[in-house]
Amino acid sequence: TPEIPGLYPPDHSTLVTESLLTKHLCGATRPGHFDGVLTIVLKLFNIFQPELAIFGNKDFQQLALIRRMVRDLDVPIEIIGHPTVRESDGLALSSRNRKLAAEHRADAPRIRRALLAARDLAKNGEQSPAVYLDAARHHLLKQAPSAFKIDYLELVDAISLQPVAKVTAPVTLATACFYGPVRLIDNIGIFLHSVTEMALPRLLEHYLSPMRFILLTLASLALASCVNNTTAERRPVPPQGSDESSIPWNAPRQGEGAGMLGGLLEGR
Repeated sequence: TPEIPGLYPPDHSTLVTESLLTKHLCGATRPGHFDGVLTIVLKLFNIFQPELAIFGNKDFQQLALIRRMVRDLDVPIEIIGHPTVRESDGLALSSRNRKLAAEHRADAPRIRRALLAARDLAKNGEQSPAVYLDAARHHLLKQAPSAFKIDYLELVDAISLQPVAKVTAPVTLATACFYGPVRLIDNIGIFLHSVTEMALPRLLEHYLSPMRFILLTLASLALASCVNNTTAERRPVPPQGSDESSIPWNAPRQGEGAGMLGGLLEGR
């Protein structure tokens, strides 16, 4: 690891600042925090020039900010999100867990339980952000110890990180909570079955690296071309003496469905 003096000259005056994704969540309660995060991450990217970097999904906003920085500044690196690693009782793994008093550590899994309880509302197609937030807040505060306090609890768009008026695309329910001086964060994704398919292209474009997205698009076009060619090859043979122009070139065979993609989606 490079020494600190080598990373920060005494008169350093340049910071990486993001102005949109930091408006809510930790960015709102910890002003300036992500300026330091993005600056050191970009410096390390420049020093080591890795091909890819892995960041945990527990720090949901941090991951989104690094992805945005890499996209906006054309940094040649692939960013991969890793699923949150958890303790056996569901508490998100963190070095801060060791700072919790014994009774607070035993109580801390309430954070995960509250998020799960709120996410369960999606099973019935709930689209009101207030309903999700009220459910999570209820479970967070129910019989909580006096040292427990909610720093923030927000439901935001999974890509823009902006609050939503209605759940019509994948969202993230995120919270930060205090047990005395110890601050813990966690989040959970919420996906309504009825809107996930509509949001899939948007999610793919955001989460895949630009090159992967281009390759995926080319592969989809190639697949569509193969399907069309196969359909053309299987077009019905017109009866002798009939007008071939009256039969559509792409008339499906009996029993053919709406296409491979439709079949895959229906068979999930």
